[in-house]
Amino acid sequence: MKRTTLILMAFSLSVLLCSSMLNAAVITHNIGSGNLIISGNSTDDYIVTGSTTNHYIQVQLGYHGSITLRNCSFNFSGGGVDSPIHIVGKNQQSNEHPLTVVDLVLEGNNTIQNDGGGRACIQVDQGAQINISAIDPCDNGSGTLVARQLNSSGGAAIGSLNRPNNTNETTSSASLSTGGSGITAGGNVVISSGTITARGGHGAGIGGGFESYYDGMIVVYGGVVNASAVRHAAGIGSGCPTGSGVIQVYTPHSAVIALPPAVISATGASGNDTYYPDLGLAGTKVRVYIGDPGMTNCPISVYTEDHMPNANIYVDLSQDPDIYRVVTATVDPALLDINQVLFGTTNASGVYSTTGKLNNNTTFFTDAISVSPSSYGHPYLPKVATLPSGGNVQLERLMADFSIESFPSSMLVFGYSSEEALANATCVKLVYNDPDPIENVQFDLANGAATDFGDFIFMAADSATVVPAPTTLARGDVYYIVIPIQTGKEAYLFSDVFRIIGVWQGASTSYIRQIVTQIVGEMHTELICSGGSYWFHGEELTEEGMYSNVTTSTSQCQAISTVEILNLIVNPPVSTSFEAEACDKYVWNGIQYTNTGQFEQLFHDQNGCDSLVTLNLTVSDSYSTTLDVIECDSFEWDGTTYTLSGEYTKHYESVHGCDSVVTTNLDMNYTPSFVIHGNHWPIGGTELQWTQYPYQVILDNPLCVVDSVVWSVDCPTMFVFPDEDGMTCDLRIFSYLSANDSVPLRAVVYNRCDMREYTIWIHTTYYDVSEENDVIRSLAVYPNPTQGLFNLEMKGMKGRTVIKMYDSQGTIFRRWEEENPSDDVLLPVDCSQLRNGMYIIQAYNLTKQIIINK
Repeated sequence: MKRTTLILMAFSLSVLLCSSMLNAAVITHNIGSGNLIISGNSTDDYIVTGSTTNHYIQVQLGYHGSITLRNCSFNFSGGGVDSPIHIVGKNQQSNEHPLTVVDLVLEGNNTIQNDGGGRACIQVDQGAQINISAIDPCDNGSGTLVARQLNSSGGAAIGSLNRPNNTNETTSSASLSTGGSGITAGGNVVISSGTITARGGHGAGIGGGFESYYDGMIVVYGGVVNASAVRHAAGIGSGCPTGSGVIQVYTPHSAVIALPPAVISATGASGNDTYYPDLGLAGTKVRVYIGDPGMTNCPISVYTEDHMPNANIYVDLSQDPDIYRVVTATVDPALLDINQVLFGTTNASGVYSTTGKLNNNTTFFTDAISVSPSSYGHPYLPKVATLPSGGNVQLERLMADFSIESFPSSMLVFGYSSEEALANATCVKLVYNDPDPIENVQFDLANGAATDFGDFIFMAADSATVVPAPTTLARGDVYYIVIPIQTGKEAYLFSDVFRIIGVWQGASTSYIRQIVTQIVGEMHTELICSGGSYWFHGEELTEEGMYSNVTTSTSQCQAISTVEILNLIVNPPVSTSFEAEACDKYVWNGIQYTNTGQFEQLFHDQNGCDSLVTLNLTVSDSYSTTLDVIECDSFEWDGTTYTLSGEYTKHYESVHGCDSVVTTNLDMNYTPSFVIHGNHWPIGGTELQWTQYPYQVILDNPLCVVDSVVWSVDCPTMFVFPDEDGMTCDLRIFSYLSANDSVPLRAVVYNRCDMREYTIWIHTTYYDVSEENDVIRSLAVYPNPTQGLFNLEMKGMKGRTVIKMYDSQGTIFRRWEEENPSDDVLLPVDCSQLRNGMYIIQAYNLTKQIIINK
């Protein structure tokens, strides 16, 4: 048994609906704004809202998808151009292989009314199929549809139109039960849930229209369906193909199959507003009615000695070739298990009454066993029977003297191993005492091998020795049959039917049936404090341990078992301590401690349990010191060389592991290194008039701080006039020298690091030979930034030029001279060996920054 058929129906339907929406968009359309035409190539799903009196939905050939009606209203009158909803098919296309399949999902309350014209409210062409369900397949009230023909000349509510005039259903001929030929029309209608009221006019509530032979298949296996017709048509089935009625008039492929748990009310009509129950479901080749109120009563008797009304009655419809063909052609096999359709439960007298009608051989069976002491544990044998026009079915007990006793499995926690599955499996004890053996014995599960349970393990009477599966049961045989569940199953209550097949007294025993179950639970852990309690499904628990609960909920379309395993842990009172050492302070749970000592705090865990924690704390002090250092050029401190003034800090660890912070305030200066910049060839003056030229000290390191500068010139007719800081001076010349004479102009630079002297030699003349006369100098570097190669452009620097490069700390690391042949020189420079950073280039008294970024 597949857990239960109803569970699979609900679960698989949700999977089907979800899988149909993969890679698809969901489009919402208000029908009041215009027609909705869905292309056969569309992969989208649709939600339709609003109301209309003339707009329609047309689904073109080839579309597979879903349309959700959300509180929609269609109210048509007059002829119109199409049905309110039209599922387009193809002429002469077999309904066993529909080309267009639409899942019509009902949400809220929806109405389709048609007054006038031969159109159906929902037209389903030949070669098309519509699957109707509620938005919640387990709640028939979550989606309702009222489809009504307000005019007695109207077509079906759901199915075919009257006197078809569309090319999909007008040219085909068919061989009919009455002979002759005619127009075949109509596709498949499948209803699995929802509340549907379908009233046809001159066509069926669900099925054919007027003057056409209904060729589709209708399967109703869920929901609440009320189907009726006004004039010469069945409630569910054919319309009025001959103009006089529907009985015994059908096409060879038409079918109506109505199964529980559907609740069906169907009435037909042979005249205006005159209803005939015998036409409730009529006018099709195949008719299977289970639960139809218009059919003959067919009791199925299962007499349990205590008359307990707990015998479930099932039928196996897979044996009927017509039913098998119709269901497999229209319904996903995962949604409807026709190997086991539940009729219902017997009454207090052991009798189940049904209004079903089955034309072909069908197996009736039950899981009930006898509870009489004389035949305790004996199963009821399945019975193959037909019910073409009503009758009784009596299931007999297997009277062979044997018994079956089940030892239920214990619960497994999700994630169990194969060894645990075997150790906790269901075990069936079979004791055979009849003098006549059962031969050709076979053992299996209704769902087949490897569905939920694994291979059987047979043990001898000692319940320990593994033996082969017996092929004959003889007097005195005792077997223990272990039926383990497979590993990897989700949390659930799994169920199957263990079956024994054999021959007793020359006749087949058919199936001896026994239900086996296995519970797999999802465990969760709860913690409580010592002395506290935890409520678990109405029981107050105070002791630590494992507890379980199984809850089974049922609705109109599914039965779901919820398995819960509780691992309850009781936390005892906790008292702990820990050691800590800190420097200066220690923060614990928001409280700051600055002294050595023992401290306590009370905590609560997530369950509110007390936990006393003691802190044994040792606090040590940190310290810091500051040094003032004056240095020249560089300063070495603990392996690091510093060349710039600033505040520098180092962290050390004291003997107690605390920080020891030493800060050095470094005052750095540099030994003077410089040149004198000025004119080497000034024009001489006279005794009455002097000439004046400026000269300047250019430091190699711009960061060097100069205390003083002393200028001097060794010539009685030249005089030096320094400026205020001494870095520049004016040289006044009262005479000129001969061409071979020169005069030294000196500058001595003093600072705290050292003193340095530099001399420039001056030649004077009475005419202008100055290399600097009216020269405008400029310095440029590019590209900038550079990866290492750049151009140095110098203008106005003809002759010897000294070029210097400084790093970002002001230290000169490169000096070279260039003999420039002109005042416009472009010099390539390769600094690719330098690290990334900023550097300074100086020529004369001009500087430029260059950034190297490789």
